Amino acid sequence: MFKFVYLALSITGVCACATQAQTPLSELPATPNRAYVNGLWYNGNRFDPRTGYVVGGTLTFEKPRQVSETIDLRGGFVVPPLADAHCHHFDTASMAQTLVPQYLREGVFYAQSLGNGAVARRKPSVRAFFDVPNGIDVSYADASLTATLGHPFLIYESLANGFYADMDSAQNRERVRTLRKGEGETYFFVETPPMLNRAWPQIKRRPPDVLKIMLLESDRYEEKRKKAEPGDNGLPPEIVPEIVKRAHRSGLRVFAHVENAYDFKVAVDAGVDGFAHLPGYSMNDSPAQAYVLDEKTVRAFGKRGGVITPTASLAPFYTVSKTPGTLERVQGVQKRNLQMLRKYGVQIAVGSDNYGQGPWGEAEYLRNSGIFTDRELLRMWCESSRTIFPKRKIGHLAEGYEASFLVIDADPSQDIRRLKQIRLRVKQGVILSLPPDSPGKP
Repeated sequence: MFKFVYLALSITGVCACATQAQTPLSELPATPNRAYVNGLWYNGNRFDPRTGYVVGGTLTFEKPRQVSETIDLRGGFVVPPLADAHCHHFDTASMAQTLVPQYLREGVFYAQSLGNGAVARRKPSVRAFFDVPNGIDVSYADASLTATLGHPFLIYESLANGFYADMDSAQNRERVRTLRKGEGETYFFVETPPMLNRAWPQIKRRPPDVLKIMLLESDRYEEKRKKAEPGDNGLPPEIVPEIVKRAHRSGLRVFAHVENAYDFKVAVDAGVDGFAHLPGYSMNDSPAQAYVLDEKTVRAFGKRGGVITPTASLAPFYTVSKTPGTLERVQGVQKRNLQMLRKYGVQIAVGSDNYGQGPWGEAEYLRNSGIFTDRELLRMWCESSRTIFPKRKIGHLAEGYEASFLVIDADPSQDIRRLKQIRLRVKQGVILSLPPDSPGKP
C-alpha cells in the first residue's frame, strides 16, 4: 500500500511471538485437564450449551477419565480467537511489551505479516518470543516481489538507510533511486524470467510462509516503467503466472497486492490464493468502473476457495485530500465489490494494514457498511485464522482442535462490538494473564 503515515513508527518496530512452524501441542508446557462448564459454545452458526474439556492443549467435548480443575463460565459465550490477516508488524523485538499485549487483550491470537524485515525477524532477540502460548502466532511474507523500483521499494529502502522522514518527497525518491540495501531482504525485483531465476534460489532457501506479489495498475506497467518513479509500479502481468506456478510447486501460497480490477483478474487467472486488498480503496485518477470487479472472475475465485482481506477501512485515509465526494464514490464501489464477493463465496478475512494498530478498525468499518450482519461478521472474523494457517486446527470450537478460545460476556452474534467484553482468554490450553493496560486506555 502507499501508506507512508505509519512508517515513522517502524523506527521502534514491533515484536513477533510465533512463526508458521508452531511448537507441537505435545511439546507445550503441561496443563491440567480442565472442564469448562456452563458455557455457550459457538458452532459457527449458533451458541450451544455444552461442557468443554481441555486435555493437553486440545479441545474435546468428551469427558476425560480425570479432570483436575473445573472452571464455571457462568453463561459466558465461547468463541474462537480473532485474527489480523493483513499487517506489517512483528519483525523486531522492540515494542513487544506494547503491541503483543494489545493484540492479546483484543482477543487477536493470529496475524499475517504481508511484508516485513526478513533478517530482523530472525534475530535471536525476536525468536525469543516465538512458539509460546502467551504470544501472537505470525505467518510471514518477508520480501515482496515487484518491478524495478516498484512498491514497496521506496518504503523499505528508505528504512534500510535510515531515511525516516518525508519518504514520499521528490528529494527522498531521488536519493534512494540507486540504493539497494534492502534488496533480497524486504523486496525482490523480478519483472523478467532471468530476474526471477536469480531471485528464486534465495526465496526457496529462506523460505517465507506466504509469498507476496505486487500489482499496481498492471495495465499501465509500461507507462510506469518509463517514468521510473520509485514506489509507483508493480509486476508486469506476463510474469505473474510463472511466479505463482513456481510458488505452488514449492508449497507456497501466493497473496497479491492489487490496485484495480485489471490487477485482480490478472492475479485470479494466474492462480493466486489470496488478495491483500480489495481494489478501489484509493481510486487514483481512474474512473470508478476501473475498480469494479468482473463477476465471472469473482465467481471463479470463489469456486476455488479464494481469500481476500479487503482493508476497506483504508479508504477514508486515502481520500481525505481528494476532491469532495471521492470517499462516497469509493464506498459505493466497495459496497458493490463486497456484495459480489459475498454472493460467490469468496472468503473474507479481517485485516488491518494499519501500522501499530490491530484489526478492530477494519471490523467496525465492515460493520458500518451495512453489507454484513453481525452474525456473518462474527463467523468471518473467527474463521480468519484459518486463512493464515490453513493446515492448523483453529478457527472452530470442534473436537480435536487446538484449545484456544475467548469467553465473552454477551452474545457477539447480535453485536460484534461485544467481542471487546472478554472475560477469559485461553491459548493452546493455557489461561492467559495479561499485564495491566497503560493509563488512559479502555
